[in-house]
Parts: sequence; structure tokens; C-alpha cells
Amino acid sequence: LQSRSASELGIKFTSQPSHMLDAPAQGAAPHQGIFVSNLENDGPAIKSGKIRPDDELFSVNENLVDGMTIEEANQLIDRHVGTDQAGSVLLRFRRWEELAGRLTVKLIRNSSRHGMLGFSIVGGRGTPQGDHPIYVRTVTDESAAKNLLFKGDRIDFVNGRSLDGLSHDEAVAILKAVVGDMTLVIHRPAAVPSAS
Repeated sequence: LQSRSASELGIKFTSQPSHMLDAPAQGAAPHQGIFVSNLENDGPAIKSGKIRPDDELFSVNENLVDGMTIEEANQLIDRHVGTDQAGSVLLRFRRWEELAGRLTVKLIRNSSRHGMLGFSIVGGRGTPQGDHPIYVRTVTDESAAKNLLFKGDRIDFVNGRSLDGLSHDEAVAILKAVVGDMTLVIHRPAAVPSAS
């Protein structure tokens, strides 16, 4: 998009989409991010024909906005527009349909680095079966993850860090390095049971 500032793109953002996501499991919260709430008439965004209300802003010139406030994202857009002679910026969005089943799960890991996570993972870049996202493989009974994570949950972010494109070993290293609070952004397929 071409514009002199974030305010002139013709996009209004909100922290939650207008549609209802799947009800969260116990201890989980609906995913929050930066969503398009409105497109102004005659603005660059609506003229592009590629942006719709409820799309989630993913990155600004390949800089992830995960964990940012709306104000911080607008400041990031302003910085990138200001450094481009043509006044252009590349915004990447996720379609809201892709977010159904997306949840934020918070776990507390034992203060010891040897404390068990309570779940195992499968997948990653370069596996014998090809490149795949990271999924929950098993969940241990009577662990902090019990009834919060389920086999088949796809783990997208760990404490704001994306697991996209990482190998299995790299994902394991990120998970094992966390001590204390762990915030996972996951995608739960409709077939996975929710905690009652």
C-alpha cells in the first residue's frame, strides 16, 4: 500500500475480531491481536481489494506484530512508510476464517529447568515425512498441560516467538528454555475435545 502515514491507509484496527471464535478451554483465552475493524471509503486499503474487516495484521514489512498494541503497530507502519521514498508499506494479514479454533493457553512451568512440560511435540522442518508445523503429540496426566492442551493442537507461538519454519529440535529447545510463565498461541482443530 502507498500512503504518507498509518492514519492515511484507511484502516481502523481493533484488538478482537467481530465474529465469535470457538469457546476457549478452561484456563484458555480467545486469541487477541490486531484486527481490521473498518475500511474507510477511498482509502488505499479498500482500493487494494485485498483487505477485509476481521483480517488480522500479521506483519509490517516482514516485521511480526504479534504481542504489539494497536498504537505500536501504527507507529511501526509510520516508521516504514517514512523510510520508503515511494511511501509504500507491505502489510501481511491472516483471513479471519483461518483463526477459528485459535486460542491462547497459559501454563506455569516448574522453576527448575528440568521441570517437566507435561506434553510432547511432533513435526517441524526437515522431518522424514517433510516439513510440518509443530503439533502436540501427547499430554501427561496430572500435569499443568492436562485439559489445556490436547493431542493435535498446533503450536504457533511460544511467549511471542513463532515456531513457523523451525525444526523439531529448535522448537524443543525454545520450549525447554522457558521457566515460569509460558504463553502458547495454538490452533485447535474442531475434532479435538474441549475441557468441560
